[in-house]
Amino acid sequence: MNSLKISTKKSIILILSYFIIYNFIFPILAAIIILYNNFDSIIVNAIFDILYLIIIYLNIKDIIIEGFNKFKKNLKDNTFELFKQTLLILAVNIFSSLLIGIVFNVQTSQNQQMVNELLTSYFWYTVFSSCIFAPIVEETIFRLAIFRTMYKNSFWFPALVSSIAFGGIHVLGSLLLGNYLDLVNIITYSLMGLVICAYYYRKDNFFAPIMLHMMNNLIGVLLFLV
Repeated sequence: MNSLKISTKKSIILILSYFIIYNFIFPILAAIIILYNNFDSIIVNAIFDILYLIIIYLNIKDIIIEGFNKFKKNLKDNTFELFKQTLLILAVNIFSSLLIGIVFNVQTSQNQQMVNELLTSYFWYTVFSSCIFAPIVEETIFRLAIFRTMYKNSFWFPALVSSIAFGGIHVLGSLLLGNYLDLVNIITYSLMGLVICAYYYRKDNFFAPIMLHMMNNLIGVLLFLV
């Protein structure tokens, strides 16, 4: 892979910022603001999301710009391949979900149930969170900071580490709530992460996995509306 990469130090900082600042400090600050100022929780959360997006962008803007320029140079072919990869992820998600449903009798992941509930109550915020915020932030952490930084000569080890970590973060809520059966859905999310990793590796362009993640989540929103 010859595309721009971030330093190991910056990767560690980004990973720590995701788990400590975004997933711990920001929620506490949001709760305090909501409690003492009676602000709308969605507006407060949206502000913190945008703030964190700005932090991410300032740290990797050169990599995003490089990827965007590479993607648009061959826009037609890249767009066609993006749609093919989107269909591949959809097929993998359907197959793994059906298998999990048959073997473990688990139908919809807790993470997806939460997204569906948010789409019902806060549609536009959830669309922003699912289709813009999550793809950019999660690809930065799991594909750039973990996979790209770990990658030397072998694809599989860093791809598996980043994909399992990606799957794990999507079932972490189930673990914390004691819904242990839902943890089997780590398979679906990890397989999705592996497909995205392979696409990033093949295209050698960080803009590609962001777009693929966006397309996958957009399909989830559209299926919810059907």
